[in-house]
Amino acid sequence: MTKRIVLVIGFLLPAFAVSVIMAHRTAIGPLEDALWEELPGITHVVDELGYAIPTPIPVILSWNHPIGKKELLFLREYTEYLKRNLSPGWEISSLANYQTRTWDESWGEKMEQWSPYVNLMLIAADEFSMETWEKQIAANPSVYGKYVDKKFQYLTIQAGPPKNMNMFQAIREFRRVAQRNYPPKNTTWYEYARYYVSDYLDADFTPYREIGWPEILVGSTSAVETLITWAFFVDVDIKILLGYLLLLPFLFLVFRDPEYALPVWLGTLFAFLAALASIWPLSLLHMRYSVFLLPTLVGGVMIASLSFNAQLMEDIKRGGGARSWAEWNIKTESVKKSVLHIFRLTLICFALFGFFYQSLWIAIVMDTVLAIGALCALMTQRFVLPALYFFIKERSWRTPKIVAWSADAFENMHARLLEQKVSRLNRVPRWNGIMIHGALLASLLAAGMLAFRGYIDTNSRQIEFLGNSNAKTMLNKMAELGRLDVIPVYFESQLPGDALGSEEFFQAAKEFLEELQRIKDVGSVSSLIDQIDYETNRTDGLAVPYAKAAELTRFGAKESHLTAWTEWKNGVFMWADHPMDNAVGIDEATRRVEEIANRFQAKYPWLMISLFGNTLHYATLALITAKQAPWALLASLFAIFFYYTWMTRQECRGVPALKGGFVIAQPFLFVSAAITVVMALCDIPLNIATAVIIPIVISAAADANIYPAEEFFLLLKQKNAGGHNANAREVAKEALGARGKAVNIDCAGNMLVLGLLLLSSFTPVWHLGMLSCLALAASRWWSINFTLPQLACLHKQNKEETGYENNPACRNDYRGYAGGGVWLP
Repeated sequence: MTKRIVLVIGFLLPAFAVSVIMAHRTAIGPLEDALWEELPGITHVVDELGYAIPTPIPVILSWNHPIGKKELLFLREYTEYLKRNLSPGWEISSLANYQTRTWDESWGEKMEQWSPYVNLMLIAADEFSMETWEKQIAANPSVYGKYVDKKFQYLTIQAGPPKNMNMFQAIREFRRVAQRNYPPKNTTWYEYARYYVSDYLDADFTPYREIGWPEILVGSTSAVETLITWAFFVDVDIKILLGYLLLLPFLFLVFRDPEYALPVWLGTLFAFLAALASIWPLSLLHMRYSVFLLPTLVGGVMIASLSFNAQLMEDIKRGGGARSWAEWNIKTESVKKSVLHIFRLTLICFALFGFFYQSLWIAIVMDTVLAIGALCALMTQRFVLPALYFFIKERSWRTPKIVAWSADAFENMHARLLEQKVSRLNRVPRWNGIMIHGALLASLLAAGMLAFRGYIDTNSRQIEFLGNSNAKTMLNKMAELGRLDVIPVYFESQLPGDALGSEEFFQAAKEFLEELQRIKDVGSVSSLIDQIDYETNRTDGLAVPYAKAAELTRFGAKESHLTAWTEWKNGVFMWADHPMDNAVGIDEATRRVEEIANRFQAKYPWLMISLFGNTLHYATLALITAKQAPWALLASLFAIFFYYTWMTRQECRGVPALKGGFVIAQPFLFVSAAITVVMALCDIPLNIATAVIIPIVISAAADANIYPAEEFFLLLKQKNAGGHNANAREVAKEALGARGKAVNIDCAGNMLVLGLLLLSSFTPVWHLGMLSCLALAASRWWSINFTLPQLACLHKQNKEETGYENNPACRNDYRGYAGGGVWLP
């Protein structure tokens, strides 16, 4: 059986490797996949009308002085550079190619002609005046504020990716062009490999700049999201890989021999890879590998898997090894029961997690992957770990002397520390219960007060995710200018015929634009309507009636390659600039736009006004996450308490079920309170990233406490078998001696891997690493110090209250360790 399982593992690993690579390449989900049901405007524009033109990316050329001829020439050159180097299909627009009607008097007579606002021939002419040019620009609201700021200190280029290009790929291509980071030509394979690896690992954005050049800034929510996504993956992937490498010498330090250390390491890696590999097949069902799924997977699955494997192997080592599968199953009876309880509890909590976040598709995906990960950890514990153990044991590998010496020294040191812990159980003061419950109550009250008084920031700021990077500096400058991204609006006529053929449509759109400009934080608002209005009200002798103005505006848009951003089907697009620097601001602005849209649709029943774009997903996702996180945590608490109550009743009738369930659930209460207090005091926001600490808290608190509790119940059964009356305090000491080391290994191993996230400069990764280590350390501290003494006291009190003597405390049959080195079948 061992050889068959090892062969299956050997065949599965290459498949896992391919699936993991493909998950990173093809299954990375953008924010558009975050919501269970699309927002109404997006549903109408994307699903019903089939809109595919992405929101343009703003590129700002910023000078610290008013622009002049030199700056206009640079704008033209940089616009041409982007057109020339980006792949076919990109739409590039600026004043350098925005066509307008002007008078031409170069031939001695006044003639009307089309030319761009940045015309090389006109700029080179001696009579060219910047003052006249600025007046010409200021007269046209379609470009004033959009392509040039109202103080004439920076110029804007709009870059639109091709229709069918994935936004993730589009931003990375644009970054390479902006940074002038091209593949090497006619060089060695090493240089090629170095380029592609460095480009793959690059999670920053610093546009190329020379002396005398303006500051070049690139914005858009898509750019922010792409940088966050890639930084998250690269940062977490590298650190977790390094963590797994460091985990191997740690396991040798605590287990000493290869037959114990290697199976735990390989089994943990196998379970994690199996869970990660499942994402690629799930992407066929649109369950994509989102930016926030990896740390959740790492925390939730890895904690459970390492916990299962370390606990089992510690039992086997403590029992002198195993010679057969039957002996393995007998010696791991206690841990297997604990693992089964953890697995059930994990599924219950994940089900509640998905229930409370049911409006988020990303939560359903996370729930599914975590459930699959828990199942992989369980299957690894049942089949893979023993197969690896017997396979490696047959190899008879020797432990190097330096490793053996270090492991023995560590074992002796840890044994002395654990003996001190065990000896303290005899010296527990009578007021210990008051101290424990006081500490628990104080932490819960502090957490509740800080949470309900608003000390935890729930207003997610996407740019803050980027930590200390050039990209964050650049995007913050874009936000300060109010130009990070836009709220896109599609203004559509439901009447038959040409929308712009009706002046009533034009007047309604013009009135709507004026309303948009009054919204807080909304900057420049632009549309085709502005250009038509300009053409009808020109004061330079080129004014035309409405019908002609609409015709000329359409022609100019076509000549300027702007048709995709101006008009479509039977409506026009409107673009409202916004800083996009926090979720609440975006939500308030979009809510205000929707209110205005509803009012206009009521006033003009033939109108359909729709909001669309990446921007809408982020605010909705962030606010739902922050709003539902406390309820998901609270529901998990009740689930854990009731499950542990049921488990106590099933495992041991000598301990009151409700009180026993409360004792075992205490680490979850304490850790949740500690996490809340730390987040409030350290200004750690509750956002899309930090909300994933909930599955990690569930895993950490459940794993640390259930093993010593289950060992206590099992030993109590054994001691009371045959009519004996066990001393609960002695049973607690023995349970701590049996489970203390494994709990410490479990906690330290997970902290070793997750603690590497503290080396990250990427803010949410650092936050996650710090909170994860805190959750693990607090769970271990509470479990080792307070769980077993309280269970022993409860058992003693129950005996005194019920008045039974020489009566078995637990009625279930058992198989397990009976003491004295004898294992009972």
